[in-house]
Amino acid sequence: MAVLVSGLAARLLELDREIKDLDKLLANRFRAGLDLAHGDSAIVSAAIPDADRKLAAAGIRAATRAGDLRVSFHIYSTENDVDTALNALTG
Repeated sequence: MAVLVSGLAARLLELDREIKDLDKLLANRFRAGLDLAHGDSAIVSAAIPDADRKLAAAGIRAATRAGDLRVSFHIYSTENDVDTALNALTG
């Protein structure tokens, strides 16, 4: 039983790393679309005028902090989500 639990714990840690890597990959796709520097976080902050209005018009909920857009990516985020947000902000 201990071997089974140990193997399960190892797999869960591996999945956690894979999810975090995907989150950062999506965030960096978003950064690239805004000509921002590559980062090592799934959270992106950027000074984009009217970002909240542009995203809301596209049906996207986002947060602003001190006038800057703040978005984060996680397991439920997709490349299509990134592209939709970028199109709303830049298109």
